[in-house]
Amino acid sequence: MSHKRTCDEANLNDNQEREEKNDDHNNIVNEKPVKRVRFNDENLTQVNEYILPSPELTPTNSKNQILKGDIVYICSAKYVQICSTLPIHRGRASIVHSLLEAYGLVQRMKVITPDPATDLQLQQFHSAQYVKLLKKYSSCLPEDDEETDAEREEREEAGFIDDCYPFKGMYEYSAMVAGASWTAASALCDSKAKIVVCTEGGRHHSKKDQAG
Repeated sequence: MSHKRTCDEANLNDNQEREEKNDDHNNIVNEKPVKRVRFNDENLTQVNEYILPSPELTPTNSKNQILKGDIVYICSAKYVQICSTLPIHRGRASIVHSLLEAYGLVQRMKVITPDPATDLQLQQFHSAQYVKLLKKYSSCLPEDDEETDAEREEREEAGFIDDCYPFKGMYEYSAMVAGASWTAASALCDSKAKIVVCTEGGRHHSKKDQAG
């Protein structure tokens, strides 16, 4: 009798746990559906068109009006568009931002528009020569059949190889990412926020005069 009662109690507990899990699942399923957008290289233009009209990208407060303790989101349409051009993760910035919008998180944060880092700001860490090469290879991509040995050696010494290979707009991308990180750090240091969300903080740990 005791053994049978123990088994019955165990089965009852299992059934109750199963019902609770089903209830939790039903609650999740019945929540407001999330808008999903498919992204790839072919519809990247459509991605940017989807992002640009977003009203949430309009800064809700000026920098001086942001209160300590607010959650700040570093973002703008231009920021998302430029960061989406990174060849190794093309469109990734647009995907991340659209998910934040779809889940209603953007509306819960103060938005600060980042400015691209100036050459002077970039040279707080990088050498002037490295910044110069960033600009050079941003508009003049190396061609294997036209690149001289000296030019190839210069590019390789600067680390512009493999997954750090030059791409069109590389300087603009680097300046925007660095500027966004600078803006985020400033918001924290100036006690304008306790939490700052900066989704595109960079992909590599570059050195003073070399990509990494």
